[in-house]
Amino acid sequence: MIPTLNAGAPFLKVHETGTLDAVIGSVVPGSARIEQGRGVAQVRISERADVEPIWRDIQAGHIRAVSIGYQVHRFDVSKPEAGRDSPTRSAPRPSRAQAKALMPPRWSGPRPRPSSARTTPAR
Repeated sequence: MIPTLNAGAPFLKVHETGTLDAVIGSVVPGSARIEQGRGVAQVRISERADVEPIWRDIQAGHIRAVSIGYQVHRFDVSKPEAGRDSPTRSAPRPSRAQAKALMPPRWSGPRPRPSSARTTPAR
């Protein structure tokens, strides 16, 4: 997956690849790597006006994490290890990697609702 990210994978506001406005930037080619067990990459943010509010939230620290989406073509399944009930499944060649902005981890407060959610005005 790192090679796919390093090829300039898209940075999305949601894991929705059906619309171009979901793309808010891209991974800087060659910047993705694993450091001390964590994925690290530089992302270049689009200069489009509709992305500006998201960029401000990133700068302010409201958005601090990402989710990596990928497509799996095949799983390799190995026997359960000692002390485990289920086998280990690994994806040897995932593709179509993408990164998505996330709410801060461990945030227990309100989260954004899907755009199709029904809303009621406050009274």
